[in-house]
Amino acid sequence: APRPYPVVFAIVVGAGFCLGLSDPPTAAAIKHLVPPSQLTKAITQSQIRPLGATVVGSPLGSSLFGIAAALPFLATALSFAFSSALLLLIRRPMQAARAVHAGPRRIGEGLRFVARQPVLRGWIIWIMGSNLAFNHVGAFLALIATARERHASASEIGLMLGIAGSGGLLGALIARWAIGRLGPSTILLIAAWSGPVAAVLLIFTPGTVSLGVILAAVFLRGPAVNALFYSYVTAL
Repeated sequence: APRPYPVVFAIVVGAGFCLGLSDPPTAAAIKHLVPPSQLTKAITQSQIRPLGATVVGSPLGSSLFGIAAALPFLATALSFAFSSALLLLIRRPMQAARAVHAGPRRIGEGLRFVARQPVLRGWIIWIMGSNLAFNHVGAFLALIATARERHASASEIGLMLGIAGSGGLLGALIARWAIGRLGPSTILLIAAWSGPVAAVLLIFTPGTVSLGVILAAVFLRGPAVNALFYSYVTAL
């Protein structure tokens, strides 16, 4: 049977495109739903949902796939439909009145605004590089490939992925505490240096489960960094 690589690639690109459309208005809507004093807390809590889905999704998807190949996709479609219906229950306006219409000129103004903000500009470039190296999908695929090369069993691979995904969920649960206790500068320094250190450790560390522990430590930093970034952007 032919390998469906083009179909898989198209699905991944389509999913990334949809996330690119949904993430910015999601972050902007939070500003209109909570008071400014609760903004960082709300952004931190909003990350628990997708990170929790990352931990639960892999074993649940595998179980559904074992029943029927189309079942995981049907469950995903139903979950999106349910989420869309929940949006209708929000009574507060999620955006301010727009005085002008968006267009290429407005987009250009937005890009020039970002270019004039040295903190935001450097932050975006670093986050792009970090996400390219340690995004969940790519990192999980690399872990699975490495574990199979090391002849790991299916249970060991599942445990490894569960540990790796739990790092992000734990990070979301403690992000607000970490921001208050350590401060933004310390968190960003730890986040910036932990990525290269983890990359070197992933190359030379033997075993399978240990790789999940290292990646969990990388994912642990994400929610606090995201909360700081989106709070800074929203404040601007």
